[in-house]
Amino acid sequence: MRRSRGVRAIAMAGATALLAHAALPAPCAANGGVRISGSVGHTFAILGTVRAGAPAFDVRALAPVGGPSGMLSLGVGAWADDMGQVVERLIDPTTLEDVGAAEGASRFLVGGGLAGELHLRQAPGNGAHGPRGGPFLTGAAGIYYVESRERSSLEHTDNALGWSAAAGWRFRAGAFGSLGPSIRYHRVFDDRVGRFMAAGVDWTWR
Repeated sequence: MRRSRGVRAIAMAGATALLAHAALPAPCAANGGVRISGSVGHTFAILGTVRAGAPAFDVRALAPVGGPSGMLSLGVGAWADDMGQVVERLIDPTTLEDVGAAEGASRFLVGGGLAGELHLRQAPGNGAHGPRGGPFLTGAAGIYYVESRERSSLEHTDNALGWSAAAGWRFRAGAFGSLGPSIRYHRVFDDRVGRFMAAGVDWTWR
C-alpha cells in the first residue's frame, strides 16, 4: 500500500513539473528558462499522532526573476511526505503473551502549490544560466491532501492548507546540475498532522 502511494505521489510531482515547464517558457525565455529542482529525504520531528517517519519528496519548476543571474526564482511545486506507520504489539487477552507485531496507524500527504527559491550567493556576472552552488532558501504554500489509515483501512481524508520553508547548501555537479543537503519545515493546518520536518538531499537540473 505504501509503495503504491509513493509511486502515485512521484508521478503527480513529475506531472506538475512537466506542466509547469510547458506553461512557463514563453514569458520566461528572456530570463533564461525554467529550472527543475527538488529534494529527496526523510520526515522527522512529527507532532501528529503518527510519528514513525518515512520518505519525503518534492519537485519544483522555477523561473528566475530579473534575468538568469537573478537571486530569486518563482514557480510551482509538488510534494509528497509520508509520516510512516505505527507498529503495534499484539497481546493475547488470555495469556497476556506478546504474539507478534501488527501494522497500526499510518499517514501520508501529497499536494502542490506555489514555490520560490532565493539564492544567497550572487551568480557570475557573465549571464550564464548554469547551475549555482552555495546557500539557498526555498518556500512553498498550497494544498495538502491528507490520508490516514488504521490497519490498512482508510480512516480519514482531508484537504488542508499549508506551507513549508527550507534551507540548504548545494554544490555544483557538472554543467547541468547541483546537489547538497537541506532541511525543511512544514506547517499543515490539519489537527492530525500539525508540524513536521524533513531532511535530505536537494538537487537542481537545468
